[in-house]
Formats: sequence, structure tokens, C-alpha cells
Amino acid sequence: MLMRNRRAAFIIAFVAAEVGVKQFGSNQSASLSEAWLLENLQSPPLDRLLREYLVPLTGKKTRSGHAVPPALATLFEKSMKTRNRLMHRGEEPPSEEAVVKLLAGVNDLLYLLDWFAGHDWAFGCLSDDTRAAYEG
Repeated sequence: MLMRNRRAAFIIAFVAAEVGVKQFGSNQSASLSEAWLLENLQSPPLDRLLREYLVPLTGKKTRSGHAVPPALATLFEKSMKTRNRLMHRGEEPPSEEAVVKLLAGVNDLLYLLDWFAGHDWAFGCLSDDTRAAYEG
């Protein structure tokens, strides 16, 4: 895979994950004020949203009781640090492998959010590892 701008690809992928979680939370929120806060104010870091915020918003849990598999949440925690270094320190672009891992993680996260929202077809679009975290 030829990537001409790994820095941009990484940042855009990470932002897509953040926007997806905020939109899901806003759509699931019973309160207009919570939805407004999610859409208009700085939210907690993405890994914290995945580990804490999503838990009460879905009845779907991994075998270990998490809303999002720990491996996926850890990927976003590491990616958040990389994104911050890219944006604030101007570090060299991440490796192609790191970009591909993040893109696969974003893919899984967005399909998870669709599944959490009641779209059962989305479960079949998850990677084997992510799907296995819920089966058993």
C-alpha cells in the first residue's frame, strides 16, 4: 500500500473515531443537554470514552464485561499519544504499519457503534479478533 501522507491519514482516522463516538453518544443520550455538551465542548480522551462512557450506553459487552475490547481501547490510547505528538510536536509521520493498524481499529470501532445502535448486520463486519471478544 502506497501512502503519500501518513501523518494526515493517521490524524484523520483518529478524528473519525472521536467523531463517531461523540455522535453515537449524542444519539443515545436521553438528555438534550448531554448531547449538546458532547457536540460542543472538549470531551475526555477517546480511550477514556471507550473504557468508561460507552459502558452504560450499550447492553452489548465483551466476555470480560467491557463495551469495547481492551485491545482496541489500548490501540486508541497509544494512537492518541501518537496523534498528539504529530499535531503538537511535528514529529515524523508514523509508520505505514501504524497507520494500517489504526485504520483497522477505526473500522472496527465504527462498526461496533453501529452494532451497539441496534444494527445487527454490523457485527458481521468486525474483524475476527474483535468479534471473538464478544462471542463465547
